[in-house]
Amino acid sequence: MGRRLLYITNGITGAGGLERVLSVRTRLLAERYGDEIHIMTLNEEGLEPFYDFFPGIHVHDVRMQGHPAARLKAWAYGVRKTVRAVEPDVIAVCDDGFKGFWMPLLLTGCRCPLVYERHVSRLIQADGLKSSAVRSVEFAMMRFLGKRFSRFVVLTPGNREEWPMDNVEVIPNPLPFYPPVPSSGEARRVIAVGKISPQKNYGALLEAWKKVHGIFPDWKLDLFGAEADGGKLREEIRREGLEGSFLLHPPTREIMREYLASSICAMSSRYEGFGMMLAEAMACGVPCVAFDCPCGPGDIISHGEDGLLVPPGNVDELAASLKLLMGDEKLRASMAAKARENVKRYAAETVTARWDGLFRRMLEEGREGRP
Repeated sequence: MGRRLLYITNGITGAGGLERVLSVRTRLLAERYGDEIHIMTLNEEGLEPFYDFFPGIHVHDVRMQGHPAARLKAWAYGVRKTVRAVEPDVIAVCDDGFKGFWMPLLLTGCRCPLVYERHVSRLIQADGLKSSAVRSVEFAMMRFLGKRFSRFVVLTPGNREEWPMDNVEVIPNPLPFYPPVPSSGEARRVIAVGKISPQKNYGALLEAWKKVHGIFPDWKLDLFGAEADGGKLREEIRREGLEGSFLLHPPTREIMREYLASSICAMSSRYEGFGMMLAEAMACGVPCVAFDCPCGPGDIISHGEDGLLVPPGNVDELAASLKLLMGDEKLRASMAAKARENVKRYAAETVTARWDGLFRRMLEEGREGRP
């Protein structure tokens, strides 16, 4: 008989990386290890998950309405109510917002292991209008509260350096797929995947594409992601007259098919938590060009072997690397083959086994009375 696991998150109906990873991992934990999976969501009652979750999961939705204080009160009440109802063996908090850090204090009477999963770099704090002083205080509070979790799990060694605490462990994201037949590498197509937001820095990718398009006019760049910028990128593309080669598409459940129809993957992010797009593309035999931003690209890509890393923010180098791969089919094929092989270390079964091992260790520590 497996364990009873409770995941506390904001939602599972979105098309983001966290939702994708949660769908893959919880399915394997249920099917392979016999775990009973419970997921607490916010304001999603009656909505369908974007990804294919295990049909046997139990979803507990919490309704949050009204002004901020009322919403926070409803969240706290909902968390406690869900924990009492589920009586989990392990609780995993998958919430990159500030409120998730308060869980150890909110659940002071809960004796089960409490895990925090961090899916993004702490550089996300720099987004928005917060002053540096406010950000410093917020991060200090995050560290203070983060130490109270049984384990604080991050995705890469780079993320590990952001959190100087003794309870930190590194477990990467799992691959959601590994197709039997890779991309042919013959399509004159570059792909990018991810929400159009300041983090993804697609303005820099557009600037690089302007330098590339005139030399390779028969190539196209297809970007799949929700437009969270109010249409600014779309307007910039139109202003540059690149509507025919820099194409925007909504998120798709069939993203593997889109990778397989591409020959290069491009990432222009300012920061990442992992860089799921890179691993997915490599699994499909598509070599990647990426800014070597914190955190993820440098851990996933072996520069010059299975992809190319570019100094963060250097648009000229990003364009030059794209040109290099676009103009050299043999180089693309060589990197594609190595990418397919190297990315196997993120196989879903391998990564989920690491989570199983972590849960086992924590439960054993609890039985022995260790913190």
